[in-house]
Parts: sequence; C-alpha cells; structure tokens
Amino acid sequence: MAGPFVVNDFEIAAQAEVTYDTEPDAPTGADMSRWRTAFPFKRELELLDRDQDMDNSSSVHTTQPGRESSTWELEGAVIPAGSTPTSPAAFAFFKAALGSQHPMTTDTSPTTGSAGTVIHFATGGVAASGIAVGDLFAVDVSTAVGVEVRVASALPTADTVNATLAFTTDPASGRTVYGSSTFALLRSAEGTLQIYSFLGNNFREKVGGAIVSDMEISCDFTGGASEAMVKFSGAASKIAAHTNSRPIPTLAGQPLVIDAAYVWVNGTKLCMTSMALKFNNGLALRNNESCSMYPTGTKRTENGGKYNAELEFTALLTTGTVADIFDNADVPTAYPIHIQLGKTAGKILGIYAPKFVAKAEIVDVGGQAALKATGRLYGNGTDDTEFRLGFC
Repeated sequence: MAGPFVVNDFEIAAQAEVTYDTEPDAPTGADMSRWRTAFPFKRELELLDRDQDMDNSSSVHTTQPGRESSTWELEGAVIPAGSTPTSPAAFAFFKAALGSQHPMTTDTSPTTGSAGTVIHFATGGVAASGIAVGDLFAVDVSTAVGVEVRVASALPTADTVNATLAFTTDPASGRTVYGSSTFALLRSAEGTLQIYSFLGNNFREKVGGAIVSDMEISCDFTGGASEAMVKFSGAASKIAAHTNSRPIPTLAGQPLVIDAAYVWVNGTKLCMTSMALKFNNGLALRNNESCSMYPTGTKRTENGGKYNAELEFTALLTTGTVADIFDNADVPTAYPIHIQLGKTAGKILGIYAPKFVAKAEIVDVGGQAALKATGRLYGNGTDDTEFRLGFC
C-alpha cells in the first residue's frame, strides 16, 4: 500500500477537448502547469433519500443516486513563458475562458518615421511578425522609458501598425518590437478541457467536459515582492480515476513578480497599488437530458447569456486624472484602459479594455488617500470586445 502522501506532490495537466467529455490523448509534459491548489475537484452527486414514505418508522433505510457532475478550481501564479512570443503556462485555461488565442510568429523592429499611434515595422515586418488586428505587442521604446504594451488597431500597410495608444515617446529605429500570444473573447467558442490530477502514479483522478467559466487575475503591489495571481474555476462532468502515467513536466518561465506595472486611463500613465480583473463568460453545463445522468454539453446561459467582466484598481489620490475619475463618476464615463504587469520582455502580461465605466470611492492605502475604481467592462460596439489580454 502506497501513502500517506503530502499535498505538494499533487500535479495538474490539462488538454483541450475535441469532443465533449472525451479524452484527446494521453497527457504529455507540455500539458503540465504549476498551481498552488492541491486537489482541485469537488464531486456533486444528487441523492434521493427514501424519507417520504408513510411506513410506521422514523428511520431512513435507503438512498438512490441521481445526477452527477463536479466543480473545480485552480489558483496559482501567472507564469509567462519567459520568451516572446511563446504561449504562457496554463495557456489552455486562458483560451478556454476567453475563447481564442493568436500567437505571433516572431519579434521584429521599428524603422524610422514611427510617430504617435503609427508604428513603422521593418520592411515586411507585418507579415514576418505574424501580427493581426487586435494583437497586443510590446515595444522597447527607449532606454529611459523601457518596454510598453499596446494593441494593434489596424494594419494599413505591409510595414505599418496602428496602435490603440501612442507610446510615451516615439520609438526610434532599431529598437525591438516584441511579439505576443493574445487571448481574446469569442462567443462561438465553448471550449472544454480534460483536467488531470496526479499524485505521482498513485492517486490519479480527472474530470472531462470542464468549462472555464470564471477567471480572476489580481495583484497587490504593496508587498515586498508583488506576484500576479490567477484563479480559474468552473463545472465539469463526473470525477473519474484515470490510468495515464505521470508525464515528466516540461515547464518554462517563472512566476510574474512585478518589476513595474502601469495603468493608462484615457491615455494618462498611472501607477497602481492593486488591481483585479474578474470575468465570467456565461458558460454552464447542459445537465437536464434524460439520456444521461451526467452533463451532455455546454451552453452560454448564465448572466442572461452575456459576458460579465469587471475591473478594479487603486491608485494614490493626486490631482488631474485620478481626481477626475472620482469627480466624473456621477455620470457614467467610459475610459479606455491599458494595463501592463511587468516591464521585461517575456515576462509581461498586458490587458486592454476599450470601455471601463468606473464607480469611484476614496480609500486608505498605507495611510494615504487613494482612489478605488471599480466597474464593468463593455464592448466598443463590436461583439467580443470587452477586453483582451496578451503575454509579451
């Protein structure tokens, strides 16, 4: 008999399903990712007790099983790949939560003439880099400014990219443009995962048909070492034992410990003391058909079938933009938001939201007055545009 076991020996792998609740292939080392959660699954089994009979007894002697499903939750550090434009660890969870992923091909460089929101790539740089409209990308703007993240709003020529916001200074020729792996909303995608838990090759459990309905990214910048964290959760089909051998993990990257972080509100660059992005994509499992006692598929019916994305950040109170957010909160005001966590290429998470309508309050952060802005993210008139994120 093996065991007892220590909880930090638990490991997780995940694969995107092609067919609902069907294991694609045996998991490999590339499917592994690191988490702070030990065993993520919780069984949901309905029982019908025989306690309604008129039987001249106060005892309940039998019960019968009904529908069975499960829930799951994983929390851990955000782990970029450490290089661009490589996908991050746990990319399967990000893609299942938002719906789509687009990795660029390679890095490139700007040439002379970049100004404002118009960035000139090296000759043929648009095609060579693999950039698409909506992709996040980063530019090493200057020695003084460092790396900043923007979103490609248009590709007017083979060498030109229009950015959603001008950089702090115009990037000079020869600086580096870093590619990204961008995750964006896609309503038509209702992807599901097989999630495997390993305790060595001993206690091995899995769930299939797992939706990633909820995601939360957060960071408290007031600590000595500020670490960006992510939490995913959702529902799945029943918990089942599996016989796959534990693969040797092939992992890249380190937890995203923040060396700098910024939020651009309406084009103004600010520092933050904390931030959190919370997202529910409206997905649920279909578990009401007579042909099975387990879920049979997915449906987007929560929140009335709508996305619910909410952003919160705090910034020390200063006159100008920060105070204006508070003063303007009595009338719904939409702000374009760019958030950048990290300043070192390969270790950056960028978030873009075109319309943030904030509720504002004044709070105490370390004995100083601070603005806490909280509100929903809205589409910009086109479907699936509430927010997107990218690893650069």
